[in-house]
Amino acid sequence: MYYNIKIINSFIVFIVLSLVFKIIKTGSLKSKLALQEKSYLFRTSLYLAASASAEFFADIALAPMEAVKVRIQTQPGWANNLREGAPKLWAEEGIRGYVDF
Repeated sequence: MYYNIKIINSFIVFIVLSLVFKIIKTGSLKSKLALQEKSYLFRTSLYLAASASAEFFADIALAPMEAVKVRIQTQPGWANNLREGAPKLWAEEGIRGYVDF
């Protein structure tokens, strides 16, 4: 699941940057080939942006589950699964229970 999010975000960033280059450089076949060359030249920045965005969205998605999982593991009898624990944590601590500020 975690790796799928990174792959999807990498693909999305690649598509967005390709579209940006296409908007900037529209026209003949020569400009399209230049666009592909620029995409290739800036691939390191593209990978960096894709990795950073994937990590950001993965952290947002996984932090609440991790908070509930830790609570279940450290406090026996608190809840039996994620479906029971998530609403219970929300009722007890609100948003602060899910993230560590």
